[in-house]
Amino acid sequence: MLKNIFNSAGIAQKNHVMCQEKNVIYYAASTNIMRYENNKITPIIRYGSEITNLKVRDGIILSDRDNYVEHNNAVIFECNDAIQAVNKSRIVKYNGMLCDVKVFCSFDKIYIFCEKCVFYVEQEGTTALDCIIVDESVFLVCGTLDGKILKFTISLAGLLGFDESGRNSFGTDCTHGYEHMYREERKIEKITDIKRMHSYTVKSVKAHEDTVTDIKINESVVLSSSQDKTAKIHDLQTLEHVDTLIGHRDYVYESNFVDNHDEIISAGADNCVIVWEFKDGWKSKVRLGNLMSTPFYSALVINEKLGMLEEEDMERSDRKTEQKNEYFVIVQSYNGGMYRYCNTDLVESVSGHVDKITTLDVKNDFILTGSPDRTVRLYYKLREVARPCIHGHPIRSAVFFNDYIIVGSDESILRVYEKTSGVQKILHDIDLRTSATEPGSDTFGTGTVDEKCEVQQEDAPFVATPSELSLTNEIRKITTPLFLNEHTLQNILCFRERKKIYAQFFANACLASNNKIILCANKSSSLKFSGIFVIVDFVVVQYIAVHNLGIENIEISNSGEYVVAVSRDKSVSFYQILDRSRSHSEKNEYVRKDGKNAIQIDADGSEKVINKILKDSLYYLDFRKRILSHTRKINTASFDDTSTLFATGSKDRNVLIYSVDCLEVIRTLKFEEEVTALRFYRENLFVGLKNGFIKVFTNDGTYTQVYERKIHGKSVNEIKVDGNTIVTVSDDSMMRVFSLDIG
Repeated sequence: MLKNIFNSAGIAQKNHVMCQEKNVIYYAASTNIMRYENNKITPIIRYGSEITNLKVRDGIILSDRDNYVEHNNAVIFECNDAIQAVNKSRIVKYNGMLCDVKVFCSFDKIYIFCEKCVFYVEQEGTTALDCIIVDESVFLVCGTLDGKILKFTISLAGLLGFDESGRNSFGTDCTHGYEHMYREERKIEKITDIKRMHSYTVKSVKAHEDTVTDIKINESVVLSSSQDKTAKIHDLQTLEHVDTLIGHRDYVYESNFVDNHDEIISAGADNCVIVWEFKDGWKSKVRLGNLMSTPFYSALVINEKLGMLEEEDMERSDRKTEQKNEYFVIVQSYNGGMYRYCNTDLVESVSGHVDKITTLDVKNDFILTGSPDRTVRLYYKLREVARPCIHGHPIRSAVFFNDYIIVGSDESILRVYEKTSGVQKILHDIDLRTSATEPGSDTFGTGTVDEKCEVQQEDAPFVATPSELSLTNEIRKITTPLFLNEHTLQNILCFRERKKIYAQFFANACLASNNKIILCANKSSSLKFSGIFVIVDFVVVQYIAVHNLGIENIEISNSGEYVVAVSRDKSVSFYQILDRSRSHSEKNEYVRKDGKNAIQIDADGSEKVINKILKDSLYYLDFRKRILSHTRKINTASFDDTSTLFATGSKDRNVLIYSVDCLEVIRTLKFEEEVTALRFYRENLFVGLKNGFIKVFTNDGTYTQVYERKIHGKSVNEIKVDGNTIVTVSDDSMMRVFSLDIG
């Protein structure tokens, strides 16, 4: 029923979470492992908490925030202290058996795991480590807080001697990928046999003047990176100094061997990546970056094919392209973005949020997402084309409103954004025809542009950039060629702030809109402040409150006639939108107005309502009923396509389906997990759960389950449908797009 066609997720904001196996890059995104190849992301959905360290090498080893060490979806160890680093060797054949060695460390111990037992060595201040099996020896090299490099030499026979089987049950044929290992819940196979290691030799050398941040080894040398702004090479056997790589102006976070180890690539806090080559010593070959002040955590080199848009960009920059695989440098930035260089040209890459995604809206081929990572991201035809808002506050809500985007955050105002001509140019480059529909139609991105941002000025389009001193983006002309890449998205392809709406009492909780009205609610814990603000023409015209606690979600029916709101107070409120352009009658009978413009009244003789009519308007909300039906807070609501039914989902693990005519519950669906997202579509009801599952039911009166799948590592926060695609977002920081085949 659901075929995955696009994924978006940023890289965790720390080092040691991006690595490479062959020509594939793996990185951590919240709880999940993302597989990057040919500028596309495929998620490996896993159970557990956020990943803190990740290594893929003939299998996957990682640590998470719960201080578990996990290998190929099996928990093998639980540490009392935070895990500083993890690593593993290649799988080798020894005495006719397949075996490998896994290593990990806390701040004061190094652990070595081989088959059924964990050995440990006490070593204070360990920050990074790597291991390799050479002949019949295991070389374990670690770096320390005070700049030392230590090499432990351990007999492989000694590690396997306690278990003559020695057969590694975790051996992996990586040619088929690792996804199949994570299709089920992770196993708990904690090792309880923990022994102090006695049989080993150790060598130590003072290699750096500051903390060692990274260690890589091959069969001949040790490559170390440090906060002393250098990377160094030492002989693996003797630990004698071979060379020092000097070129960074700040911490070197990570260095990696390239291809057949004839090149090295390093990434640092100076926003610089250096490719080193060996010519009478290691020399700087290429420097990349220096675009901004934020650090680069990691850099890797792969070969992949250019996309069509990238080839056009290369041609416009007077660079000849060849129809063959290109040399790409993939860089992990501090903000979770992926900088992708083709030789020295920065080209389009796939990125995403680095925190949970709290809001989602779709309109035609556009997708809009927002997150507490303080960014709002706009996608068109499955490409990220702009970041309308890079905010100083966590984002709570973002919705389309005609040709604008409305954003609510942890501040009391709403901000209204419109595209710049720079964004228009990018949209044109991916074949958006802005003149295809008339201004004011229901197609975002095709309306008018402010006279200061005329799209005709293609030689010098206007762009919006984040301001260092304000939350309002700055407008300026750009005279250099404008291409789509991580740097332009983060620094140039923002939206212009059109205006501010001073509506809410406190931080935003939720937003809803159609092409006529905007509805919003703020966080609250009392009736006085738990209402809905009705905004028409960017002016607050009404405030209506019926809930005792804050509203979690507001939904407007497809017909534009009804509104439903759900709250933490376990109740549902239902409203009708009064359209005075269709009727000459005055406001509803119970809506009265005195000189102070604030009245508390009882609707239907029982329900207490606060209703403030603030301005004359064509549209108001008419409160119909408050329904007390759930036993715990309500998270989500959705109308069906015909606006005759609506459903609510709650922490009480129930979905209740109501008739719009009688405003009574007509069906209850029970689940094993908290219900966090709902969406009716045609003859189906999509239900998102706290555990990352999505379930699909028929909407024919029987509500028979027809589909089930785990699509996220954490709670499904929103489900939206546009045409034959379904879009989901989650607490796991991932946005996913599926094509629908529902028969």
